[in-house]
Amino acid sequence: MLSFEGIQRYWAIQYLTQNFLESQRQDWLKNEKHLTLGDVVYRIRQEYFGQVIVYVYQQALEKTPLFDIPRHLKITA
Repeated sequence: MLSFEGIQRYWAIQYLTQNFLESQRQDWLKNEKHLTLGDVVYRIRQEYFGQVIVYVYQQALEKTPLFDIPRHLKITA
């Protein structure tokens, strides 16, 4: 972050992230009375983790080799 361009990119990412979380919070506020941005981050992480579990389960049903699953998810095992 020594260059001006790096600083601009950093703040652009921060701005986009903040707007995404706030947009998601506004959508979910229709059903709940109080929701913080931290609650939104937690909820998104939980939903993503649930999707990963379902994917791994489906791959197990298809008898995909165990070492191929992390490669498909682009994570290290």
